[in-house]
This record gives sequence, C-alpha cells and structure tokens, in this order.
Amino acid sequence: MKLLSSKEQKSIEQVIKKAGANLLTYQNRSSVEQKSSVLASIVTQADIDTENFLREHLSKLFPDFGFYSEETFKTSPQELEKEYCWVVDPIDGTLNFSRNLHLFAISVALMYQKKPIFGAVFLPRLNEYFCALKNQGAFLNKQPVKIRKNTSIDHLFGASNIGLGKEGYKQFIDLRFKHKWESAHTYSAVYNYVQTAAGLYDFTLSINLALWDIAAGWIIVEEAGGAFEIFYKDQTDFQKNDPYHIWSIAGDKPIVEQIIKEVKQTWL
Repeated sequence: MKLLSSKEQKSIEQVIKKAGANLLTYQNRSSVEQKSSVLASIVTQADIDTENFLREHLSKLFPDFGFYSEETFKTSPQELEKEYCWVVDPIDGTLNFSRNLHLFAISVALMYQKKPIFGAVFLPRLNEYFCALKNQGAFLNKQPVKIRKNTSIDHLFGASNIGLGKEGYKQFIDLRFKHKWESAHTYSAVYNYVQTAAGLYDFTLSINLALWDIAAGWIIVEEAGGAFEIFYKDQTDFQKNDPYHIWSIAGDKPIVEQIIKEVKQTWL
C-alpha cells in the first residue's frame, strides 16, 4: 500500500476547494436547477457538474485509480474492483444545498482494496476542510481533531442518518428515549461524521446508506481516535460486500460497542 505524499494531498485539497468554490456560484443564483423532484434523493445540475469536475482533475493526478461516485455508480461498478479507487459524493446534503442552507459538503475518499486510506470533507459555506490519512491523524484546517471520550451510553448527544424508507425510525426513537439522547438530524451524513470526529457529537448512527455517504467520514473518525463499525441487516449483503444498505455506528469505541450490541439485539 502506497500512501499519498504531502504534495499529492495538497494537490487534492486544491482540486476539492476549487470544486467547492464552483458550488458556491450555483448556490448564489436565485434558484438551483433540480434534476429530481423527490426531496429525499434530490439531484441538481451542480451535483453532476461537480462530479465531472472531480473526475476530470483527480483522474489527471492519478490516472490509474478507479472513480466511483453517487451520480454515476450504476454505470461504473467495476471501478470499485481496482486496487485504488476514489469514492466521491459531489454534494453530500443536496437538499440543504438546494435550499441555500450551509450544511452541505464535498466528500472524497481514496480506497485501497475497498478500505479507506485517505478522506477529505470540505464544507464550502463554512470554509472547513477535514482530512485524514491512514496512521497520520485527522485534521480540521490543519489543526488536529479528536473524538469525545465516553463510557456511559446514557445522556449522549448524537446524530442519525437514516436512508430512504421507514426502516429504523421507530427503533432509533425508542433507543433515544431509553437512553435520554439528544439527536441532530442535519440531512448531511458526512457532516455528522466529521462533527463526531471533532468531538462535537458523541456518536453517529446510520441506517441504509451507501459507500459514498460513509467512506470519507469512516477514515476521518478512525484517525481522530474513534471506532467506525459497519454491519448489514441482510447477511447476503455482508457476504457480497454490498456498497449499499450499509449500517454503521461511529464514535468512541466503548460507546460504539454498547450501541451496536443494542441495535443488533433489537433490530436485526
């Protein structure tokens, strides 16, 4: 496994920040052109253009790497089979973006044999750039970040990412009341992960997400000293290493272990 050099990481940061600057020109218009009318899975022209921009520039920097992204995954599943592959969500939080809210991000991860070894998350409106390289720590605007340490599962402040469908809502509410949690629902999965990495949330619980939703957050949480546990409700999805229908819990390891135990007992 070859890790990215400091020079390569800087080049990637420049590409992602340029993509972010381009996004702001879309959001500053009077309206954002929508390609889908379903709010939970909304797609804008900015999603498509940003993916194309990232594909073009990352492929120039690393021509042998695969490229797997939310907007074109159906036509490029073979890309994930490459030893090194970019996994990209051009706009995580598209609904927020389309309504001129601040909580949206560009999410980019580099996978090596289907595990993340580099992740970058850029929130253009907040000018926050999170990044992590395997065994090198996690950073926000070049300052190190660490998860919040916890031992008790009670009285936590966490976040939830629940994908399309009703599955998980009732069970999450039941757990929330049982353990007296406060919960944020931001409509940006990767925002929740990086805030967990930075110690602002105690945990993030996700149900039925896809690889592009979690990949960058996964390595950033781990490099911030946290645990990121992935599991599937359907054992066949696990056996297939399915990049969809992923359940995950991120946070301090003792908390993650307790939550995952309860989830598996009551939901699976």
